[in-house]
Amino acid sequence: YLGLFTAAPGTCQVAGEASVFYLYSQVAVKQLLEFSPDAKLLVMLRDPVSMLHSLHSQLLYGFRETEPDFEKAWRAQPERLRGEQIPTHCLAPEHLQYSAVGRFGEQLQRVYQHVAREQVHVIFYEDFAARAGEEYEKALRFLGVSSDGRTSFPRIQGNKTHRFPLLSQLMMRPPFPLSVIKDRVKSWLSLH
Repeated sequence: YLGLFTAAPGTCQVAGEASVFYLYSQVAVKQLLEFSPDAKLLVMLRDPVSMLHSLHSQLLYGFRETEPDFEKAWRAQPERLRGEQIPTHCLAPEHLQYSAVGRFGEQLQRVYQHVAREQVHVIFYEDFAARAGEEYEKALRFLGVSSDGRTSFPRIQGNKTHRFPLLSQLMMRPPFPLSVIKDRVKSWLSLH
């Protein structure tokens, strides 16, 4: 894991990494603080309704959700909690528990059980979208990092869909034995 940071230059002010599921995780923050008790945490929250629709869309795009109708996927939570109706390619069925994923209040309470509030900076996505430069500068000050003067904050990834879903699924998640061939080709290409 630490190898992920070897590319950071020696003059780097701070180094970090991110995941959209650290806040939701029952153990991530505790483990992070066991490793680095002085770590500073940036938490970005989004309107839960729009976030859950976006999550549903992302899970559909990655073939980890198979129910295209969000309302039906929401109603399937009890069955899925019992291990039923889990899509074949869903690696983390707990991500299908949309109501739990969107409980940001509970998740922040769990964070504050392990870390002092001074080590946490909360950013609201809607504020960042409206005033990116201002929110970025606040985050830099929280981290104790000098401003780089950035003024451009282009959108990196928007909502995606597959033009040809069946072909995309075959390419992303091929059935056995094609999956073995795909893995061998990827391994061979990484060596050359």
